[in-house]
Order: sequence, then C-alpha cells, then structure tokens
Amino acid sequence: MSKCEICGEPMPPGEEMFKFHGYSSQCPKPPLPIPPTVNWKERAEAAEQRVAALESGYARELSIHAELQQKLTGYKEAFQREHAMRLLEAQIKAAPEPLYVVFDGPPSHDAGRFVEVETIDGKGVSVGKWEEQVDGLWRLGPFYASPTAPEQEPKP
Repeated sequence: MSKCEICGEPMPPGEEMFKFHGYSSQCPKPPLPIPPTVNWKERAEAAEQRVAALESGYARELSIHAELQQKLTGYKEAFQREHAMRLLEAQIKAAPEPLYVVFDGPPSHDAGRFVEVETIDGKGVSVGKWEEQVDGLWRLGPFYASPTAPEQEPKP
C-alpha cells in the first residue's frame, strides 16, 4: 500500500499510483514536518576531521609497527650471532689441539735432532713413548690421525 508523500496517510483505493492526495480529496491530515536541511559543509568538515583522526592513528600504528619490526630484526640478528658464537665455541672445544714436532735444526744431510713435541704456545706434550726396535732404530708413538686435522696439499 502506498502512502501520501505530503501527509503520510495511506492513499485511497484506486489512487495508489499517485504520490499524494488531491485527485478525489484533500489530504486528511496536515503535511508532515519538513526535515531539517542538511548543512553539507559542516558534514564534510566533520568527515574530514574523522578521516584525519583515523589517518593519524593509522600513521601512529604504522610507526609503532615499523619500530617493532626493527626491534625484532635486531633480536633475530643478535640471536643468530649468539648461536653462531656458540657453534664456533663448541667446534673450538671439540677440535684437537695442534701439535708440533721440534728439532734443533732444518732437514739436511746432517739432519736436526728431535727436541720435543709441543703445543702452539710452546708447552711440552707427552704424546707417546719411545720404544727401541729390534733393528736398532727408535720409534715414538703411537699417533692417531684426527678427522678434523687440516689436510696437507699435495706437492707438485
């Protein structure tokens, strides 16, 4: 059922197609109050203020997010450095200490004589025992190859 756009009352039968009374009779009630006019300038200004507030809040959220992302990246890098340092420390602890055989001269026809086996900082190390062989030679040992010892490059 349609209503009159002036008074708001239902249209009489046969006049449903019209927008307001007047064909058969006048409006039975006084006109509806006119809605207040909209001040579009004020509404636009208010909307701009709301948008500005939202944008400033969004910008603040973005800056906080960027700051947190930067902190997270720093924490990740610190964790990776700490993890790498722990791995390196474990490898150093697990690595065998290099040993050096010391002679009192260079190799030659009058070869240098054995002095001792020592660490890199010059401390003497007992690495085995001297044993006389049946052929009159002496040997020191036994020595065992380490899987982490650096390999020597073949000479050309």
